[in-house]
Amino acid sequence: GEEAIKDFEFLPFSEFVLRLLKEGKIKFDKPYNHVVTWHDPCELGRHQNIYNPAREVLDAIPGLVVKEMKHNKNKARCCGGGGLLKGTYPMELLDVDFRKLKRPEQTLLQVNALHVQCLSQMVLNNSSPPSNSKIFQRL
Repeated sequence: GEEAIKDFEFLPFSEFVLRLLKEGKIKFDKPYNHVVTWHDPCELGRHQNIYNPAREVLDAIPGLVVKEMKHNKNKARCCGGGGLLKGTYPMELLDVDFRKLKRPEQTLLQVNALHVQCLSQMVLNNSSPPSNSKIFQRL
């Protein structure tokens, strides 16, 4: 019950990593020379209004260039992984997800990877049609 977790603080992973960076407990030393974009997960963004910690973490990585998608933050498009879509319309879900995979390339961002924090997006990536780039990485 509540007694078992009363002394715990629960944070999204990006906020936890950002805190460690700001406290000097971790540091990114090795350059990661890639151009990436960030997918704002629905649960953090629209549901909790948390948009910047992941961007701050990505900005702290030497050599990394982050390009925003046209639809980002509170205008980000859902990957389709939440709710009951996967269980009720799995083929339509893959179509929605495949369009998400292609969107960064279609918007001419010319990115190496789409970074995500949403576990549903990672699961969908493993079942989506292949893309020409190594598009998904999890933060």
